[in-house]
Amino acid sequence: MKNNESQNRCDMIRDLLPLYQDNVCSEGSRVFVEDHLKSCPDCRSELARLKNTCFEDRLTDETKEVLGNHAKMEKRRTATVGMITAGVLMIPLIICLICNLVSGDGLDWFYIVLTSLMVFASITVLPMLVPRKKILWTLCGFTASLLLLLFTINVYTHGTWFYLTAVSVILGLSVAGLPFAARQIPLPAGLRNQKSLLVMIWDTLWLFALIAACGFYTNGTDYWSVAVPITLVCTAAAWLIFICLRYIRVHPLIRAGMIAVFTGCFTAGINFFIYWILGESVQTYLLAQDWIYNLIIGMVIAGAGLILIALGIWRSLKSHSSSSTSSKANPS
Repeated sequence: MKNNESQNRCDMIRDLLPLYQDNVCSEGSRVFVEDHLKSCPDCRSELARLKNTCFEDRLTDETKEVLGNHAKMEKRRTATVGMITAGVLMIPLIICLICNLVSGDGLDWFYIVLTSLMVFASITVLPMLVPRKKILWTLCGFTASLLLLLFTINVYTHGTWFYLTAVSVILGLSVAGLPFAARQIPLPAGLRNQKSLLVMIWDTLWLFALIAACGFYTNGTDYWSVAVPITLVCTAAAWLIFICLRYIRVHPLIRAGMIAVFTGCFTAGINFFIYWILGESVQTYLLAQDWIYNLIIGMVIAGAGLILIALGIWRSLKSHSSSSTSSKANPS
C-alpha cells in the first residue's frame, strides 16, 4: 500500500494530468509529471484512461459536427431545389399572363392557371421549403390551394356550388391525410393521447356538414327525413367500431370478434333499415334479390366473429391460469 507521501504525490500528479494531457502546463510541471509517470503504473493507467476519454469526447464532438454540417447542407440543397422548381413554375405562368393580355380577354382564366400551379406547388415545392412538420404543412397547403382553385373556377363560371365542393374536399382530405398529419399537431398535454378521438370528431362534424350542404344545394323536401337517419346509423356504426378498437381493453381476438359480430349484423340489416326509411314495404324488401346475399354474408362474418371471441376467451383463461400457476410456484 502506498504511504501518505507517495499518495499525496499521486494526487498532485493526477491534478496535473489534465493540463499535461492538453499540453497547457509549465515546462517544470511537465518534467515533474513525466518523472513520476516513469515509476508509477497507477498514474500511467490514469493518463491512459484520460487519453481514451478525451479521444471519445473529441470523436463524439466531431461526429455531431459532421452530422450537423450534413443536415445544414441537405437543407440548403433542398431549399435550392425548391426555389428552382418554383422558378420553373413561373415560366408557364408568365407566358399565360402575356398571352392573356395580348388576346384582350382579361385575366379571368389566368387566375385559374395561377391557382392550378399553386396546387401543384403545394405538393412539390412546399415540402422542400418547410424544415419541420412537412406532412402537416403539405396537407394544409394542398387543401388551401385546392379550395382557392375551386373558388376561382366557381367565380369564373358564375356557379353556386363552391360551398358543396369545399365541404367535400375538406372531408375527403381529412379522412385520407389527417390521421398522419395529426401526429405533428401540437396539443396540450391532456389531449396528446386523444388525437384519434379528435380526428373522429373532426371527420364526423364534416360528414354532417356535407349532408347539410347537399340538402341545401338540392333543396329537396324529402331529403332530410331520409339522409339524416341513414347518416346517423352509419356514423354510429363507425363510432362503435372505433370505441371498441380504442377503448375496450380485452384480448385482441375478443375485440376483433366483437367488431366482426357487429359488422355482420350491420351488413345483414342495413338494407332493411334503408328500405324502411324510404317507406318501402317488407314485401318490396323481400322481393329484392340482394337481401339474401347480404344476410348470408352477414351471418358468415358474425359466425367468424363468434369463433374469434371464443378463441380469445380460451387464450385469456389459459394465460390467467399460467400466471396463477407461476405465482404459486414463486411466492414472494
